[in-house]
Order: sequence, then structure tokens, then C-alpha cells
Amino acid sequence: MNTVPAIRRPIFAIAEKMRQVDRLLKSKREALMDMGDEQPMTLMDQVSFNTQRDQNVALVVFLDQSRRQLEETLGNFIESIYLLEYGQCRICGHPIPDERLEAIPGTTLCVHCAAKA
Repeated sequence: MNTVPAIRRPIFAIAEKMRQVDRLLKSKREALMDMGDEQPMTLMDQVSFNTQRDQNVALVVFLDQSRRQLEETLGNFIESIYLLEYGQCRICGHPIPDERLEAIPGTTLCVHCAAKA
């Protein structure tokens, strides 16, 4: 455990998730900007327009929160590497199994402590 390739995998996984979120954010922000130019014609068009706009706004807010969480996860992960704590549960200190680290990159809790938290 804690070999360089094993440490790189979670960093790359988090970075890929961040890129995916960034692409979606860009797309939804552009869609919102484009919606500003539209003028609904009927009441039903207005309702549909408002619903679509509200859904896009909610998605942008959710994606922004996801992006911040990924940044926090990456920061915590890098800090744990720096402090030589990567792969150790921050509550009980026991090693976190490689399978869990691969499934949840950057996790700082073992299964037992995560279940109690």
C-alpha cells in the first residue's frame, strides 16, 4: 500500500470527476446565458421556460457544491499524503483497505468508523 501508482489513482480519479463537473457547469451556464435571449410567446411557453430555467439554476448550484466538495476531498487527500497519513483512518488509526481507497478516492475513514459517523 502507499506506492506512488496507488496514490496517483485517486488523484487522477478526483481530477477526472472535477473535469466532468466543469464540463457540465460550463454547458449549463451557457444554456442559462442563451435563455436570457429568448422571449416566451404564450403562457404555456412562459411556464415551460421558467421550469427549464429553474432546473438549470438548481443544477448549476448542485454542480458548484459538488465541485467544492471535490476540491476539499483533493485537498484533504494531498494533506494526508504530506502528513504521511494516507491510508490510515483518521479516527481509529487503522489501515484503510486498498479496495476502499480505490472505491472512494481520498477517504479518510475505515468502513467501521464511517458507519459510526
